[in-house]
Amino acid sequence: MTNILLIYFLKYHKLIQFLEGLVHQMEKERTSVLLEKDIMLKLKALSRSTNKSTTFLIQEAVTEFVAQKTSKHKIGIIGIADSGDPHSAEKDEEFLEKSGFGED
Repeated sequence: MTNILLIYFLKYHKLIQFLEGLVHQMEKERTSVLLEKDIMLKLKALSRSTNKSTTFLIQEAVTEFVAQKTSKHKIGIIGIADSGDPHSAEKDEEFLEKSGFGED
């Protein structure tokens, strides 16, 4: 039973790697990066332990970094209008009843 589970796990793992490769087949531009030797050694060790290429790990890290640094601030709707009544939040149920909200 254990061998069968291991075989299915390995097949699943290979499928995931294949799908990750397809996702990353988008148009790309080649670049070069200089890394400190100790970072490169750690990156190669991580590559071996995760069974992912160093290229994939670098792309993943850069993609995440850029996404964090360029994240757009979401604009909320709370506080964008002024009812003129400083206690309107305390009267929410009253407002909903008068508006007919939730009635068929």
